Amino acid sequence: MNKDESQKKSISNAKLYGLSDVEKWIDKKNEVYQIKSQINKFGITDKQRYFLLLILSEEIENIENSRELSALVLKCCPSIKVLQAIEEIKT
Repeated sequence: MNKDESQKKSISNAKLYGLSDVEKWIDKKNEVYQIKSQINKFGITDKQRYFLLLILSEEIENIENSRELSALVLKCCPSIKVLQAIEEIKT
């Protein structure tokens, strides 16, 4: 079997069995880049970016990672603590 036949067989196998884990990850990664692109088109400030990072960090399932990421964001942009406090009062 030559290289072209092998590639065609691989492609047909992918169609039969679905995407590989790597291909699935690439698709998910591309979705994230699309989300980032939409956020940039919307137009947000750096402070809003930090706040977005903070609220996204709260969604991470691993609580230790969530706390570490939140602490890092707050360390990088201490004024976010005020925004966070306001958000907590609203809810």
